[in-house]
Amino acid sequence: MFRLTRLAGLCAGAGLLAGCLVSDGPLFNETNAAATPLAAAKYDGCSEPADGEEDCNVVTVTLEAGGRYLFAVEDDVIEARFREIGNSDYSVQMDDGDGEGYQYYWGRVEGDTFSLVMMWCGDLPRALVDRLVGEGGIEVDEDYSTCTVKTADAVDAAARSYALGETTSDSVLRMTPAGNQ
Repeated sequence: MFRLTRLAGLCAGAGLLAGCLVSDGPLFNETNAAATPLAAAKYDGCSEPADGEEDCNVVTVTLEAGGRYLFAVEDDVIEARFREIGNSDYSVQMDDGDGEGYQYYWGRVEGDTFSLVMMWCGDLPRALVDRLVGEGGIEVDEDYSTCTVKTADAVDAAARSYALGETTSDSVLRMTPAGNQ
């Protein structure tokens, strides 16, 4: 069964922290990330892994003042913030409240579907990562497997890479209004 914590905790859990874009503290707040691409409602959230097996759950989305979202599946609740980067694309910051840091995603609205993809350091074009390192937006380890994001602009640059098709992912979470599948 798909669990929302599996989405946000994918990096932090099972030693996978090294692979995705993370930060120790929040880079998005109500001042710089208050986009509201989703209405408060119930959504069918279906993960589409590379093996083609969909795994779905109802995700209850709550929108609070200042653009702070709460995504809930059963007892799991994750805080999310969105920054619009253009053409219905978003940089997304998620925090599952476990104290392990923040994870970053690329999101896209297409019709009534919102797609969410975890951004992976190793999937980003090396030239982009090198540029962001040079600008102080990302810190990497010696083999470029760990990317700690330092600025919101660096998150946006990574998300744009996904939006433009320069970076792809094997898995995605697609959210549609509940009952519309």
